[in-house]
Amino acid sequence: MRSGSRPASHGRVAGVVLLFIGAGFLLISAFQANIWFDESYSVAIASHSFSEIWSIGSHDVHPVLYYWALHVIYLAFGSNIIAFRLFSALGSMSMAVLGVTCVARDFGRTTGLLFTFFSLFVPVVGFMCLQVRMYSWASFAVALAAVFACRIALATSGANDGRDVATSGGGEVPASWWIVLFGASLASAYLHYYAAIAAFLINVFLLVVLFRHRHTCKGRIRTF
Repeated sequence: MRSGSRPASHGRVAGVVLLFIGAGFLLISAFQANIWFDESYSVAIASHSFSEIWSIGSHDVHPVLYYWALHVIYLAFGSNIIAFRLFSALGSMSMAVLGVTCVARDFGRTTGLLFTFFSLFVPVVGFMCLQVRMYSWASFAVALAAVFACRIALATSGANDGRDVATSGGGEVPASWWIVLFGASLASAYLHYYAAIAAFLINVFLLVVLFRHRHTCKGRIRTF
């Protein structure tokens, strides 16, 4: 038992260390107040009420969920650019955490660590994660939807290959997986139109899997 638990413990430590290093890397340029035009729009709209943001959003190309969240940050810290940037960085960090938790559980520690590494160190992440925009949170919502859609698909098809996702009870799909998939998909749609397209395709792929196994999972199609 000890020899079996040691690699798992090492994997968790490696994940935590990677997250800390990645957080430090992403936050190098967080503590500055320079903004560009799109960010200035986010800062300006954050000071409006929830109902006003909803009304303004009806004339904007972007959905309102991020602006609502930014309004909460505004209520807590005022029009603080650094607080807004740290909120965006939290979105990228949340996506990285998926790697050492959900992805590692479903696909193994190595895959999980790679997911976390690329979530932190791919150049585009460093570019978008500190912008006062919705990109980092949209990426997290899409990734979360993808992870749980994949869980449901694997449990449905039986193609678990011995992964931990099979421990849900012989291919059973807990209600919590559906709730997370629904919430992440809805959040994607209300964060960015590209995220809405991505979440739509993820759900289409899942629906295809469910139909392929419709003779054994009719209840899941109704749930979907």
